[in-house]
Amino acid sequence: MVDEEKLKSMSIDSIEEIIDNCIRDARRVQKEMIEILIYLKTSGRWKENKLYSSRASFDQYVEDRFNIRKNAFLEMQTAFIKFPSETIEYGIGLVCRVRRLCGPIKTAKVFRQIETTKNNLKTNIKRDHIEKIIMENATIDINPKEKTDWENLYKTEFAKHENTKMKLKEALDIIEQLKEQISKLKKALLKKET
Repeated sequence: MVDEEKLKSMSIDSIEEIIDNCIRDARRVQKEMIEILIYLKTSGRWKENKLYSSRASFDQYVEDRFNIRKNAFLEMQTAFIKFPSETIEYGIGLVCRVRRLCGPIKTAKVFRQIETTKNNLKTNIKRDHIEKIIMENATIDINPKEKTDWENLYKTEFAKHENTKMKLKEALDIIEQLKEQISKLKKALLKKET
């Protein structure tokens, strides 16, 4: 349990430093966990667990045993292998987001820019600054598409179909009238011939 009296006597900078250190320690432990899982995957030792020795895949093993989904594991693996210090500093989520938006080639450049900005500010960098750097280097279009008004499209199509149904009904009525006329003409023609 945290000693509140001790915290009351500390400055906010000291308290925030403790929290930052705890976050970094947690990320270091998470990095170690991923490294161990990578070892189990590459060595095949995960199959020593009798429940997963046959037919099960490593992804199934990790999800069942440690509740880590395949995509989450792959993102953690990529983040900690390719950008270990950045992942410990900023977290897996940010590293994966930069990689997803800026592409694997530009990711290192983005983190260099973030580090340069952080050093120039001489304080912790705000999320707005990081977001601005990411957006400047984004290679994919991140603007959302316009929302489709499905209700109006449905109403328009429905009206068109109703119009088509009415035209079809009219055409069927005309066809019926023409069939009757043809039938009368045939009868009249047969009477004339006889």
